[in-house]
Amino acid sequence: MIAGMMRKAAPATACLLLLWGCGNQGDGLTEEQKTLLTGDTLRGAEFRGADLRGVDLRGKDLRDADLSRANLKGATLHASNLHRAILAEARLDNADLTDADLRDADLGHAHLRGANLTGADLTGSRLQHAQLPGANLSNANMTGAVLQRADLLDATLDTATLRGADLRLAYLGRANFRRANLEGADLRGANLEEADLSDAILREAHLGETDLRKAILHRADLRGTDFSTAYLRAADFSGADLTGAKSLTQMRFNAACGDGATKLPAGLTGPTSCTDLVRAVGR
Repeated sequence: MIAGMMRKAAPATACLLLLWGCGNQGDGLTEEQKTLLTGDTLRGAEFRGADLRGVDLRGKDLRDADLSRANLKGATLHASNLHRAILAEARLDNADLTDADLRDADLGHAHLRGANLTGADLTGSRLQHAQLPGANLSNANMTGAVLQRADLLDATLDTATLRGADLRLAYLGRANFRRANLEGADLRGANLEEADLSDAILREAHLGETDLRKAILHRADLRGTDFSTAYLRAADFSGADLTGAKSLTQMRFNAACGDGATKLPAGLTGPTSCTDLVRAVGR
């Protein structure tokens, strides 16, 4: 039946059936937009506020395209080129953005709950106030990205690169940063409560007023990291290297724990055994 429909349809309509199936998504698009979607190049295209739910745009050239406020829930954008694309306030919940090129893209206030961005290149992208709870950013490159006040609750960022990223006041509770590179990242005021930063690199990172309560920092590289007024209650620094850490007082560190392999900055003693701390305050 679908084959018969496609034989009778105009070429653009036939391709749209392949893009969406037989749903009603895309009905509000102009004929020009529908025609554009059938090609490989959508560079600079205008899709502001468009209904593109579930559309398949894998591998498409969307450089400089305007997709602000577009509904792309469940869309497939695998390996798409979205360099400098505007996706501000777009709905990308559960979208597939694996291996996508999102360098310098504007994703401010975008909704990416449960989105898959594994291997995506987000270098220099803007994600301030973006909603990314449960998103998968494994092995993503987020060097220099701006994530101020972004919500990454329960997000997965293992082996991700966030060198020099701006994560001020971001909500990163229970996020997985295992083996991530956060060298020089700005995490001032961020919430990392119960986050897993095992084997992560945080050299020269800024952790002023960061909430690290119950965070796991096993074997983390924290050399030269700034801990000004950071909250460390029950944080686990077992095996971590804190050599040269700045503004880390004995009183503040006593609220955390570690083991015999924890390397401390000059002047600090301890650390408290994590076993003893668990008995005292629970985890």
